[in-house]
Amino acid sequence: MTATAQRKKSRHSDQPKNRLVRLWESVVFPGDLLAMAGAFILLLAVALALEAAGWEIGLRVVLPAGALSLIVGLMLARSQYNDLFALVVSGIYGAALIVLVAALSQPGGLAQGIYDVFGRSFQWLYDAFTGGINQDGLVFTLIISGLFWFLGHNLAWHLFRVNEIWRAVLPPGLVLVVNAVYYSGVGSLTPYLIIYVFVALLLVARAHLDAREWDWYANGVRAPKGFRRKMMGVGLVLAVG
Repeated sequence: MTATAQRKKSRHSDQPKNRLVRLWESVVFPGDLLAMAGAFILLLAVALALEAAGWEIGLRVVLPAGALSLIVGLMLARSQYNDLFALVVSGIYGAALIVLVAALSQPGGLAQGIYDVFGRSFQWLYDAFTGGINQDGLVFTLIISGLFWFLGHNLAWHLFRVNEIWRAVLPPGLVLVVNAVYYSGVGSLTPYLIIYVFVALLLVARAHLDAREWDWYANGVRAPKGFRRKMMGVGLVLAVG
């Protein structure tokens, strides 16, 4: 094989990899992975607080639903869709993925799991509209998973699309606070609130820095090298304080 042929072969073999790299860079910007991790910790703190308060939710369904909602929300935030259409698309994906995760969590395989999910959901609806009593934990888990899906979508959209940090962190925090206010057990929910506030403050610092960097870029001002890392360190110290 000649050197020219080898170069052509190498160039063709690199094309799929280059496309994947460009696709990744068009969706995930620097710092997004840390922000995603922080957003998931917020949802995790809320889910663990609900479980600690005695709510019978299936974390094997709720937590994957929250993680997937952040991933789908990030992709939609980087798309050209408007907020309403993105919300509709997210809801469709959310319904399908929540049913899939719930089915996989049931014994008997995927087909049996899907049958159980729909069968028990229809039974719950029938009992609800006919005056019966049905306290099926699976259906309650599906409802909570739907709530977490839209909390995750809201987090991702306002973190990565419009940079409205308070609209991102307040809805999950409201769920956490309401749960703590009406909780009458002997355990303490304070650790979950502390974790939530700590991570939320870090995300607030990130959002504020992103807004200032955009202003500097629009006005032709260059930030010093390593400025972002230093500012996030200051935000970390303030959050600890």
